[in-house]
Amino acid sequence: MNEEKSDKPKLTYEEVQQIIDDQLSSIETAEKIKKIQETECLSASSVKRSLPEKKQRNRFRSYLRKLFKRRS
Repeated sequence: MNEEKSDKPKLTYEEVQQIIDDQLSSIETAEKIKKIQETECLSASSVKRSLPEKKQRNRFRSYLRKLFKRRS
């Protein structure tokens, strides 16, 4: 019995917390989309635009775009 348990990969507390946070944020995003679609009949792109950007990567890309626009 003990051998079977040790074969499974063990997750750290931080990894478990990150998985839970990711799941919660995806649930929250789905609820926001549902609420927006219920209040107004909108296209998918406008629903997507009305949600706040979650990923820092997107903010970084937009920051880079602004920098390059200033130079030209």
